Amino acid sequence: MKIIFTGTPQFACPSLEALNQHHQILAVITEPNRPQGRGQKISPTPVKELALKLGLPILEKPINQLIFDIQNLQPDVLVVVAYGEIIPPEILAIPRFGAINIHPSLLPQYRGSSPITAAILNGDSETGVSLIKMTSSIDAGPIIAQTKMQISPTETAGTLEKRLALESAELLVKTLQEKILARPACPQTGAVTYAKKIKPDDAELKLTKPAVTLERQVRAYNPKPGAFLKMIQIDRLKIWQARMTTPLTSTELLTTPLSPIKVYAGEPIIETTNGNWLILEAVQPPGKKVMSGQEFVRGYLKTTL
Repeated sequence: MKIIFTGTPQFACPSLEALNQHHQILAVITEPNRPQGRGQKISPTPVKELALKLGLPILEKPINQLIFDIQNLQPDVLVVVAYGEIIPPEILAIPRFGAINIHPSLLPQYRGSSPITAAILNGDSETGVSLIKMTSSIDAGPIIAQTKMQISPTETAGTLEKRLALESAELLVKTLQEKILARPACPQTGAVTYAKKIKPDDAELKLTKPAVTLERQVRAYNPKPGAFLKMIQIDRLKIWQARMTTPLTSTELLTTPLSPIKVYAGEPIIETTNGNWLILEAVQPPGKKVMSGQEFVRGYLKTTL
């Protein structure tokens, strides 16, 4: 199968690597180099780095300027995995079998840009990968194949994304055959839901919410953008790991100057609605490295007392 692969982040890399082992990759399309990391150094996308490593041709022009390039390559199929740009209908129509897209949810659930985060925020116990034929409507194309997987109670968006990326690669290799692509795909059925684009302020932990909601936020926004607690003394205390605990009495708690943080059994803890508590197991003060909750109490928190 002659493939043009289109993708950008690390999530797409296992799929590109797997397809390169089983098919002919005519070219790779990815987003331009962009500022990354703390230093905002201009760097290639993970997909571009992998394509260079594999010695694959890269088409670097904007997608809407690639119509003639793609026509000249005569691909059998365009494979899209987390590209990040809207692909014009004129390009979708060029390949012999059209364009197909990997989406990390059980469509039509969680169409949109953040399905992995949405699944954890909503406390879902199951998610999956959908392989669809692309249409002019985003994430609405008919389904070629789907696979399901369980979400563990301690799953973060980062760990779930890695598992879904590997599952996506496996699903593509398994189903990317001429006899499968040639047969009709199944229209999406069921209730349509959407996963909105994440904004940094969405990750703020507000103590008016239940502990179960805040604990899910911590996992859903790990690693990006990172859940945080706003206080008078610290603008944004990042919370990387937390666990719920049963209601506590005042005699079990130590107060601190960093309201609303208290200390319980050597760990920082915050009270949420209905008397529930959230123990902060891994935190990151501004300009500091990630530390355990106990390290925060012994070191950083102690210096503020």
